[in-house]
Amino acid sequence: MLHEAIPLLSDKPAESIEVTAIGHSHGALILTAYEASEYDDLSAGSVDRVVPVDIIIAYNPKNSELIQDQAKEFNAISESIESGVYTDNGMAGMMYIAYMASTEPDAGSYFQSELTNRQFFRLMASQTYRFSRYPYTPDYHYWSGNANSLDYVDENHLLYLTLTGGTVPYTPNNLDQYMAGLMGNVEGYEINSSRIDSPLLYVGLGGGFGDYGSWWYENEVGKTNSRVTSINWNDQGHGSLLIDRNSPALWELIDNWVKNNKNLKKEKYP
Repeated sequence: MLHEAIPLLSDKPAESIEVTAIGHSHGALILTAYEASEYDDLSAGSVDRVVPVDIIIAYNPKNSELIQDQAKEFNAISESIESGVYTDNGMAGMMYIAYMASTEPDAGSYFQSELTNRQFFRLMASQTYRFSRYPYTPDYHYWSGNANSLDYVDENHLLYLTLTGGTVPYTPNNLDQYMAGLMGNVEGYEINSSRIDSPLLYVGLGGGFGDYGSWWYENEVGKTNSRVTSINWNDQGHGSLLIDRNSPALWELIDNWVKNNKNLKKEKYP
């Protein structure tokens, strides 16, 4: 749809328009899979620059415990899907906790009575790994901070966005399964890194996937693609890209990278 809309709006043939695609989290996974697919080789489907933000396609083999955990997660998800009961409701739970933090901030939390609702929301946001059976990284979190305050972000704005559509309550079942299959090195689940030939900037958020995510892009895609760059951004959490106070500085880095990787159509379509 993107490639159909661009020429329609610009009155230019699709082949002459440079396209930069940016995806975050599951979006980065889909973007990477698309870039490695046959569709990216079509003249009207080609993406000229890709910016996957905070995702793990495959772990460094030395992270064997994390790989084994994701293989277990894959098996658990697969069994639940087969029995018809799988639902990833983690963000739906986060929305409920945000609602309580917003409407009754000083009341004791149902989940942890020694904390208020607002404190418990901060804890889930800043120590997310504690609430996952198989955390992606040892310090994985959505936003940086602690039970007393969140860093970089306006809490009230965050709560508002969480409650008004900024959060997707339920992840598509098979997308969770696919992601766990990739990270767990499950047979039949892989992305062909050698097909990714566009300039690529991987952005890891230090408190999210960070350097765990950059490994595959640098070491696997980098074997056949000399135009791979990566950034590891501070201790920002996985959800920090859009609303943290200092995120404009990261967007400036991304914008500079795009400007330095322009005029590629002549290479692909002389």
